[in-house]
Amino acid sequence: MPQPDAASLVAALRPPARVYFEPVGVLRDCMAGSTLRLSLLTPTAYDLPLGEIVAGILLNWIPVPSPLRFSIATVVDEATINAIVHGNLAISSRCRGSVAGLGHLDRQLASRLADPAACAKRCDIRIRWNQSHIFLRVSDEGHGFTFQDSSDSAAAHGRGRSIIRALTATHRWVRGGRTLALKLAR
Repeated sequence: MPQPDAASLVAALRPPARVYFEPVGVLRDCMAGSTLRLSLLTPTAYDLPLGEIVAGILLNWIPVPSPLRFSIATVVDEATINAIVHGNLAISSRCRGSVAGLGHLDRQLASRLADPAACAKRCDIRIRWNQSHIFLRVSDEGHGFTFQDSSDSAAAHGRGRSIIRALTATHRWVRGGRTLALKLAR
C-alpha cells in the first residue's frame, strides 16, 4: 500500500470511520464514542503535516473554531515532531545549538530514516472530545525519557514545551515519556 497523503487521511477518518492504521488503512468498528486514532509508520509521520491533518479530521466530527484549529495544529506538530525525532529516531536535541549542529541533525535524520528498524516504529495519535475539552495523546515507540521542567524559552532546544504549555489547558508525559497527553479547552 502506498504512503498516504494528507487529503487521503482526512477523508479516511470521516464518520463513521474511527481508526486509520498504516499500512492496513481504515479499520471500522474498532472504537466507540468520541475517540479517533491515527497510527502511522515513522516515515509517513515525518513527511506529513500531522497538525493540519488532525485539525481537519476533527472538523469531520465536531465544529472547531479557527483559533482552536490553530492551537490543535500547533501542539500536534510540536508533539509529533518530538515523538518522531527524539522518540522513534532517537536523535538528541543537543546538537541544534549552532548551524553546524543543524547540519549534523540533518545527517542524523537521513541516516535514521534509512534504518528499517526505526522506520517500522509507529507514531500514534488518539483524539477524544467532550462538550468542554479536546484530549490528544501523541505516542512514540522510543525509549522514553524522564521529564524535567524547564521554562527557559531562550534555550537552544525545548521551546516546543513552552509552546505546548501556552496552548493547552494541561499537558503531561506518561508511559515513561513515550506519550504526551494534552487537554485543550473547546
